Amino acid sequence: MLDCENKESAIKSLGRVFNCSGGKLLAYFGKIDLESAYKAESPDVLGYKFLYQKVVSVFGEPIKPQKVCWFHLTRTFNRDNFSKGILPLG
Repeated sequence: MLDCENKESAIKSLGRVFNCSGGKLLAYFGKIDLESAYKAESPDVLGYKFLYQKVVSVFGEPIKPQKVCWFHLTRTFNRDNFSKGILPLG
């Protein structure tokens, strides 16, 4: 389950999804200069996809969570797979 009830649970569950500790993910996010890497590599993807690719290159493909718990009472249908990410309404 991806538990986004609070910052700590989100980090811990993201670690489980990527088969590592939340601390390792935080350490990676703390050392990567995403803006410089994005400018240097000039990828043909948006920033959030670029970051995802970087994380996958270090930690491997994530497991697909069977359930997601959002911190702000968001609800969705079971059939949604978020293949395009989490998008705003507008």
